[in-house]
Amino acid sequence: RPVISSKLHIGPGAAAAFGVGVMLAAQIVTPMDFVRAFYVLWQPFMTLLSMLLTTTISQRLGILDYLVDFLEPHEAQGIVRLFRSVFPFSVVASAFLNNDAAVLLLTPVIVSLIRRNYPSRPDLVNPFAIAVFSAAGVAPLFISNPMNLVVAHYAGIVYTDSAVLWFPLSIVVWITARP
Repeated sequence: RPVISSKLHIGPGAAAAFGVGVMLAAQIVTPMDFVRAFYVLWQPFMTLLSMLLTTTISQRLGILDYLVDFLEPHEAQGIVRLFRSVFPFSVVASAFLNNDAAVLLLTPVIVSLIRRNYPSRPDLVNPFAIAVFSAAGVAPLFISNPMNLVVAHYAGIVYTDSAVLWFPLSIVVWITARP
């Protein structure tokens, strides 16, 4: 963060506003550019907002904690069984949240679960993290991340048309990618 003095720090929002002001003053951008940008970016912005709200609500309601408690290995449960349960857990989480939120939320949760329960097995961290990542990536719908929304908008892709085409592929990928 830029520092003006020992007591004055510039936050990201103020720095961005200053940059926009400079670009407007230099006529690098026009007010019409902001209208066009809003038209293109409102869907990704709403996706990010809904992703953050859904994630926050899930955390506050304890849904992820409940599901992780369900995954918590028991004495009779081996590492292979735990690994096989992480993949569908991640698929379900990515279906309810979205791919980005599932990866960002679940990876640290699963990694800490493995480190806590298998402290002498650091070699397990990467395979479990990859299981989360690959499971969340099996839903190739364009709502999976905000940048995909921008590309879909420019390509004229409608969500329902995309879902009809990609849903069967998602099922096939999920079945073939299962550990």
